[in-house]
Formats: sequence, structure tokens, C-alpha cells
Amino acid sequence: MFQNFIGKVITSFKGKPSALSRVHRKFNDEDLKFLRRVDGTKFANGLNPGVRVEPNYVDEKHAAELLECALQLKVDFGFKSCEAQDVLLVEGDTNASLDIKIDPIRVTGRPEHPNQKFPWGYGDDFKIDMVPPVLRNLALKIESDANFGQLRKGSLRDITINYRDHSMFKLDPHCDPASDGENVFIIGLLSDVVLTFTPPDSAEGSRLSVAAGVYRGNETMRTNPSAICAHSWTDFDIDVDLKKHYLVHFTGPAKTLWRHAIRTGVDVGPPYNGICDWFGDLHHLARRNPERISIVFAFE
Repeated sequence: MFQNFIGKVITSFKGKPSALSRVHRKFNDEDLKFLRRVDGTKFANGLNPGVRVEPNYVDEKHAAELLECALQLKVDFGFKSCEAQDVLLVEGDTNASLDIKIDPIRVTGRPEHPNQKFPWGYGDDFKIDMVPPVLRNLALKIESDANFGQLRKGSLRDITINYRDHSMFKLDPHCDPASDGENVFIIGLLSDVVLTFTPPDSAEGSRLSVAAGVYRGNETMRTNPSAICAHSWTDFDIDVDLKKHYLVHFTGPAKTLWRHAIRTGVDVGPPYNGICDWFGDLHHLARRNPERISIVFAFE
């Protein structure tokens, strides 16, 4: 049922062969190690909206080369992805602004900013030969990986690099544009993080997800910052334990209907002494490192 559903709701780009005509590897027990529901119920692969995790996709040497490349691209092509933000510490009913300014930096071929420099183009105009070799080789490794159905040669539509510091990795729930393609791959450097998938915010998206058997529907979306920190956006959210050097792939409803996000994090005392993610519930904490870089590959 799930596979039939995907085939119905996803369409291909401009007459090109759909990526869904290829068979991604089946969801497996390895994926289950890295996925948890936030409501405490046992997660089953039959309820997976389309998320796969490949542990240790790059080794330490490759990660160091990617980091060097990403930091140079940040200097050459980076722009502020939003205005500098004050960090808000929420404790019960009291809010306090901390003396920290967050300046998220972004590199992408997707047109987003009036003063943006474009390193390699976007979509049908993406130019793989403009991509630095270390990034290009990783893209080609993903493209030819049998676990992902050996994506069509030349089907890469963009690469995005996101830089965050001060352990503030918050990402509001969103879906990437359809023009990015049907397959998203994210690899993280410098810090582990918990990536969260939250159900559709539209009636039609909810209906389609319920029909696919990956959503029970009628979830209430939390908006209070302290409630989100403690309980996530909805009780049906799915957490992904995305450790550095791991690769997460999402497609189907996970790409087109569900929104991905990163919670603000919780400030925890000893023995963590810093900002932490929680995975599934507050009993499973992981300390964030000060900096994180994500590299996002968008394939048709």
C-alpha cells in the first residue's frame, strides 16, 4: 500500500524519468535504530514516511576534507540565511534573552537572497563541473549507490551548505521546494543532532498520509516554545538520530508532505553542561558541539 501511495502522489520533473521508478533499498532494522516516535509508542518500519539512515557514510579523513571545503565555500559564497537572532532561554513562565547572537550562514545554488553569489547553478541549470572535487565525489557516490536505486546520472539539482554555531541548530518545520527534486540527502559535520519529521500541516497532506498508513491524523500542533522543547511539535513526530558523518535520505511523503525540523534544544546541567538534543524523549539526551555544518544534496 505504501509503495502504491508514493507512486500516486509524486510526479517527475519536466518529462524526465521519475526517481521513483528506481527501487530504493527497503526500510530495515538498521533504520529503526535511528528513528523514534516522540509519543513513546514503538516505531515500526510500516509507518516510515520515507526516511533511511546510512551510518558512517564518510570516514574521518573524508569528513576533514569536506569540512575544509565547506568552510572555504562559506567564506567565498556564504550569506546570512536570516537576520541575527537573540537566543531565548525559556524557564517555566519566564523568558530571558541570553547575550548570544546567532548568524546562520548558507551556501546554495537556489536563488534566495538579493546579494547571493551562485557557486554552481540550480535545478536544470546546475553545473556539476563547478562543484569542488571533494563535494563532487561525494555527490557521485550517492548518485551511484545501489541503496538509493542508482539515481540517474546528472540528476543532481543543488547542493546546500548550512553553518550554525553556539550549539543553536534550530530549524523551523518546513518542506523543501518541489523544484529541488524528490530525493534529499543530508550529511552532518562537527556535531550530532536530532532531526525531527512532523506531520503535514494541510488537510490534504494529512489525508494522503493517513491513506498511506503512515499517520493517524488529527494531531494538534504546538506553538509554545517551552512546550515544543519538552514535547516536540506534535505527539506523532518522528525523531532521527543524525550523528556526524551519518547520511539521512528522505523521499516520498517524508519529502513532499511531512516537514523536517530541528528543535531549539534544552539547556542541561551536569553531566552535560550545555545545550542538548533529546531523541524520542527527555531520557535520551545528547550534548551538542558548538558548531555544526550540514551538507544537503538535492536529486530529482
